[in-house]
Amino acid sequence: MIRPTKEKPNTSLNSTPHRTRMKKSNNSSTLPYFVGVVFALMLILVYISPLKFLAPSGSKTATHSNPNTYTSKVKVNPQNNNSREPTTRDPLSLVASGHLNLIKLSGSGTGTFCALNFDKHTQDPSTYPMFRDLVKVSKCDSSSNTYNIPLDDAVRAARDYDKEHSISSSLPRGFVFHESRCGSTLAANSLAVAADDHRVYSESAPVPTAVRTGKVNTIRDVIYLMSRGPGGEAAKTFFKFQSIMSLSMDLILKAFPQVPWIFVYREPVQVMMSHLKGAGGGTRGGGTPNCAKAKSNPNSEVVEIFKRHRQNIKRATNEMFCAAHLSTLCESAVKNARHSGGLGRLVNYEGLVESLKTDIIPSHFNVPVASKGAKRIDEVGGVYSKARKPGTEWVEDSKKKEEQASEQVVEASDIFLKQVYIDMLKKGQ
Repeated sequence: MIRPTKEKPNTSLNSTPHRTRMKKSNNSSTLPYFVGVVFALMLILVYISPLKFLAPSGSKTATHSNPNTYTSKVKVNPQNNNSREPTTRDPLSLVASGHLNLIKLSGSGTGTFCALNFDKHTQDPSTYPMFRDLVKVSKCDSSSNTYNIPLDDAVRAARDYDKEHSISSSLPRGFVFHESRCGSTLAANSLAVAADDHRVYSESAPVPTAVRTGKVNTIRDVIYLMSRGPGGEAAKTFFKFQSIMSLSMDLILKAFPQVPWIFVYREPVQVMMSHLKGAGGGTRGGGTPNCAKAKSNPNSEVVEIFKRHRQNIKRATNEMFCAAHLSTLCESAVKNARHSGGLGRLVNYEGLVESLKTDIIPSHFNVPVASKGAKRIDEVGGVYSKARKPGTEWVEDSKKKEEQASEQVVEASDIFLKQVYIDMLKKGQ
């Protein structure tokens, strides 16, 4: 936990309405007193004038570009961030040394920083499966534990720290893109337990904001900051992105062309049924599934795919729109995999745990999996990946989903997803 301890200037020598004025005296004994007062005031001016205080309430804001002017003291919990107690309490210096982590990025370019407790995710990923769960358990959802610093200042301070300590910045070990509702969280959880020093960001908040800027350098800066461990050392970091980020794969991969990546997908009807959770595929309570939330304002990719398949988007059902949306994600993955030079892999949900353990992690991501890691991967494969409570057993439901699918679900899957699914199977072989 991080708590600020604000330093206040000593104003005890300033005059107040209640202070009795000193009478003039010809007594030479008063001279040392005046000399002492003047000297004390000079000391106060010397030490107080360069200070820049953080905001007194809410999330603290540091606005100066010089790291030496961030003077609010921070108390760092050594259990957070897998690190020993740092020697500094300066927020920007803690960002530079990797003890404060980027948890949010505003549209104006201000980063919100807090000390994340990655041990929680590594020890029990199914209880804290998503980035928002990690933020909450680390108490980073409280403004009293966060610090707002301009992203440019944070990046500059981090690079200066790396240069001063002769630290070579390292690339992330791997990216996970996905279709959604296809086992991607299982993949992220497996990566988290494969080794004790792994760090996994599962659908973190800062990356989509960086992607929306359309700026490659901003994406690089954000992922660079998030990939640094305590002491500035590069962590073995993996990013599982939100499914919609699959439409921005080309931009992310342009920023990191050397990072290996996978795209996780699943049999179309099974994915559709995971989105459309009611009997036969209709949503419970008649609500709109996440995959069809943009039906009133579709993106250009969905509009194009409706035209290509000669379907009327204005009369689209939830099933049809959902299938078209999922198809755009899969088509983006196929396109990027074709031009990846082997760095991109299309990974089927079927047999995912074994594939991760024996192939994807050790061979594709080039991270050895010891016997302990392999055992833990098997363990997380046996529990529900988003349980958020320990020991919730996973029950295989693929066959059940297919048996309960309505004609509308099957038809929509055949129109929009069948061919791209075949293409992914072929490319993944």
